[in-house]
Amino acid sequence: CALPICDDLGLAGVTAKEVLLADGVIKFRNLSHEDIKRAQQPAGPPTVDLESELLDDDEEDGFPNVDQMLESLKFEAHNLVDLAANTVFMRRLTPKSHLFGPDSDETAIFENFPDPRVRAKIDLRALKLCRQELRKVVGSQAVPRICVPVSFETVANNYTKNLFLKVAQKIPQPARRMIAFQILAVPAGVAQNRLVEIISTVRPFCSGAILSLDAAFRDFSTLAEHNPIAVCCDRAGTDGTDMLIAGARSAGIATLVHSVRAQSTRDQAISLGVTYGCGPFFGAESLA
Repeated sequence: CALPICDDLGLAGVTAKEVLLADGVIKFRNLSHEDIKRAQQPAGPPTVDLESELLDDDEEDGFPNVDQMLESLKFEAHNLVDLAANTVFMRRLTPKSHLFGPDSDETAIFENFPDPRVRAKIDLRALKLCRQELRKVVGSQAVPRICVPVSFETVANNYTKNLFLKVAQKIPQPARRMIAFQILAVPAGVAQNRLVEIISTVRPFCSGAILSLDAAFRDFSTLAEHNPIAVCCDRAGTDGTDMLIAGARSAGIATLVHSVRAQSTRDQAISLGVTYGCGPFFGAESLA
């Protein structure tokens, strides 16, 4: 151990004794003011500014940041189609950003910005846009419902859930039957009672819920008791989603395949007995 003992209170003339204890023997060593200054300096040349590398202004050139993405954010109304009847069942509000290419959807946005707060902000914008779209069709007959995607994390976290519901409460009661909420990214292994709680949270503000489930989900009999509109997977024929589709069908739950971009994907979904399809293949309308 070392204990400096000041001999006087000068500045440049300050001296100290360092007390060293080694192998049970106490030793003293005189330290000058310069010795003390050198001991306090960090290792390496003092002229090298390492922290400036953390603050480089152009470090994110070519990589969009959150503000750029939110500024570029637009929505398209994608037709959600009844595959058997070949009719539009709903219009889904799909967030897009030109920063990720013309054919991108929310998958690209969320992969690049996984922060739940970013998702919540997009969810709030989608719900506000839904209110605007509903105003346009007040009194109209046979208008397709609007499907509003919302992240599981947004309605599972108390803070963001309360903000989301504050916006939902502003939608007049009669108009709520025109809304369906698609709960995105339901995590694998989520407890069944937690999933039921989420459905119950949004149910007073919509006609029903569509659930985007992990491909490993299997407890469809319990889920069927809570009458979801459908369960959703990204594409048929990938990552075990065929089993998800079969399990849902056996429990009497409708199924939805998302991101349909080609005739072949549509045909594959129909061959598996999928109820609904959604994606650029079925057409879209640009919104705000």
